[in-house]
Amino acid sequence: MIDKISGASYFDPLPKNRLLLEKKFAPLDKSLIWNLNNFFWQNTSLWEKTYGQHYEKSLPTGISSSHEPDFVKKSTEHFFNFLVNLKNRKLLPQKIIVLEQGPGTGLYAKQFLDYLKNFSTSEYSFYDNLTFILSDSSSELLAGAQKLLADHQKHLVIHHQKKHHDLPFKYKGQILFARSGNLWDQLPCRL
Repeated sequence: MIDKISGASYFDPLPKNRLLLEKKFAPLDKSLIWNLNNFFWQNTSLWEKTYGQHYEKSLPTGISSSHEPDFVKKSTEHFFNFLVNLKNRKLLPQKIIVLEQGPGTGLYAKQFLDYLKNFSTSEYSFYDNLTFILSDSSSELLAGAQKLLADHQKHLVIHHQKKHHDLPFKYKGQILFARSGNLWDQLPCRL
């Protein structure tokens, strides 16, 4: 049995009389948490107006740990080596498709694409055949990420998802690398 999802800080122990957000377990995309999360990401500009800084700057380190250059570089190197392995085994598809669900500022995607472009050699050049899908329910975040990724525009597909993950069918079974934000990784959901 899955324990009920409750609202609590990461830094304090759960109180004995905690507030349950859901009386019964519900899939993430049918839950109160989904609606609250969706509301936040639709209105990040309100955060900036209220606190006078971009939402990511409010994190303890001022940047998401998954946007740190070392993290992105290792991630990209891992993907590059995966592509080399596929190519050497003659299993590399003609189109290389990457999905980032919840791109936030787009900083991960920018660094990933910059690194991938720079890793290219005469023997192993994957950047030109790559499509990078940015998928999010927030048009506000997608617009900001797309602006940051202007140098990689011809490789981008911007997908404004609905309340559930509704990636176009033409990409089903073709994604070689997918990255999701922490919420997607840590809570039970049907993606």
